[in-house]
Amino acid sequence: MGKPEPDFQITGESALAILEGSPSAIAVFDREMRYLFHNASWSQEWGVEGRDLRGSAHYEVFPDVPQRWRDVHARCMAGAHERHEDDTFVNVRGEREWLRWEAGPWRDATGAIGGIFVRTERTTEQHSADEELRRTHQRLQEASRLARVGYWDWDLGTDAVTWSAEVYELFGVDPSRTDLTYEDYFQAIHPADRDRVSEDVERAIAAGGSFYFEHRIVLPEGIERRVAIDGRVQPSVERPGQGSSSTMLLGAVQDVTERQNLEERLRHSQKLEATGRLAGGIAHDLNNILTVIFSFGQLAREGLEDEALRQDIEEILLAAERASALTSQLLAFSRRRAVLPRVLDVNEVLRRTHAFIERALGEDIRYAAHLFEGLWNARIDPNALEQVLLNLAVNARDAMPRGGNLTLETLNVVLGEDEVGAKGGVIPPGDYVSIVVSDDGVGMEEETRAQIFEPFYTTKGLGQGTGLGLSTCYGIIRQADGHIWVYSEPGRGTTFKIYLPRMLDPADQVEVRPTPAAARGTEAVLIAEDNAQVRRITHRVLSGLGYDVRVASSGEDALRILDEDDWRPGLLLTDVVMPGINGLELAEGLAARCPNVRVLFMSGYTENTIVHHGIIVEGVELIQKPFEPRSLGYKVREVLDHAPPWLERIGQTD
Repeated sequence: MGKPEPDFQITGESALAILEGSPSAIAVFDREMRYLFHNASWSQEWGVEGRDLRGSAHYEVFPDVPQRWRDVHARCMAGAHERHEDDTFVNVRGEREWLRWEAGPWRDATGAIGGIFVRTERTTEQHSADEELRRTHQRLQEASRLARVGYWDWDLGTDAVTWSAEVYELFGVDPSRTDLTYEDYFQAIHPADRDRVSEDVERAIAAGGSFYFEHRIVLPEGIERRVAIDGRVQPSVERPGQGSSSTMLLGAVQDVTERQNLEERLRHSQKLEATGRLAGGIAHDLNNILTVIFSFGQLAREGLEDEALRQDIEEILLAAERASALTSQLLAFSRRRAVLPRVLDVNEVLRRTHAFIERALGEDIRYAAHLFEGLWNARIDPNALEQVLLNLAVNARDAMPRGGNLTLETLNVVLGEDEVGAKGGVIPPGDYVSIVVSDDGVGMEEETRAQIFEPFYTTKGLGQGTGLGLSTCYGIIRQADGHIWVYSEPGRGTTFKIYLPRMLDPADQVEVRPTPAAARGTEAVLIAEDNAQVRRITHRVLSGLGYDVRVASSGEDALRILDEDDWRPGLLLTDVVMPGINGLELAEGLAARCPNVRVLFMSGYTENTIVHHGIIVEGVELIQKPFEPRSLGYKVREVLDHAPPWLERIGQTD
């Protein structure tokens, strides 16, 4: 039995051409949902290319038509007209797709409903693009929220201001307000910045184009933030039939407070680094000079019988000691002072300092120490830690001119989140040994508190302080990978907190070398020193103690002495920083010629040779400039008696 002949006819060649050429898929059905017409787009879109469906039942061609679409067909047969802009279906490959469709009845010449038409258009690609646009918009919104960037516009004609949600949040304004004006923005500006901002805005309007400026804002709760305004001027334009529009200012506002803080920290770090390099260079030269002053001064004092002259030299040596202490503080601040850190019980160091602290405080200040039993170990140079505690005690004493209380406490601390230490430095989470030093003195204002760790900054009168005490503390603690924090308010005293990373290793056992009975000896000593005065005084001191001494002005000169002579030293006394071959390179070159030679380095400033980040390399013997004749003699004797040959030391570190 053949297909029934359709009685539906489309008249007019132009109408037929329109339907056939439509990009939409179009089909017309009779009341039994048999195809009366379908265009090429329908065949292509629904996967029936090459088939003439006229007379075929739609539900037989597509038996999986969902019930919801069958219900739509039934409603349209009853006279309804329906459409959907974003519907979904599963294609023959099992993939979900989107389409928009329209369906409705068609009527014959008598007005009776003869069937329905269906028009569909796949929108999968458009839907995917819209979905990606939506996700991109969401990501941009989230990025704006995280970056604290908001968008705004200002209509100069109406004075109306429009803010995005981020701007409301940034300025702390109720987001339900829609009647914002420029005055609302202006009142949020820090009073000290308002005149400048007004000038910037007027200049931007007059000049047109793009503009950028930064200023502070004050939130309703009084918190200060810094924002950057980046925008452009959109001039008024003539619009056909609408007249001219108002001039608009459009742009973005971003919270740049953290960026500014980071920039400040970077500038501060660069300043400290530059100061540290300067301090190192000065210390190297100054310590050479002080070595000469100490040595010749002491030799001159010992040879004098005139008591008045001896007193004069004592004053010279006293001044040299003060200069030496100042140089040591500079190096500590810049973290370039050579130290010998070890794992230790901090409480033991603190117990040793009690007597020194009590003497430094005087009788009108009450001192109490609360040391936590079971304190974790930390790693730091014990002598440097003693200096920190003494500096903090002296600082507290000066803050309590009429007496008061100083409390020292130790405890174990676990930090769960980043905290901010001195100069904005971040204290990462972890386990720390904490030392807390508190006084009830005059306290400090925020401006002073922000600068107390700066070198040469002091609140004391002229001649009453160098301004290096607290900067020295900062340098020592940071050199030990620790952190220092301060809290203070005027009239409420000051609290310093030191955080030293917890060490799981047991406390180091300290090697105790017996003090030489005498500094004298007969061994051969080679001195390598580029400073002529230091060469002369070390030669004089060691020759006077009985040693067979030869001197060289450089590393190359020292090796030349050995190559030209059979003389072999038992000890090399060498400066670390020398032009050409430095002290470390000389020691390694000398060890190849003299396997049993001991090496004693001398320096007032070292970096990345025998010292890494201020820490003396294990096994290295060092006497720090400036030194006295007696300390030089005893150190030379100690190295000759107890230190291993340099060649063995190299083997131990390979």
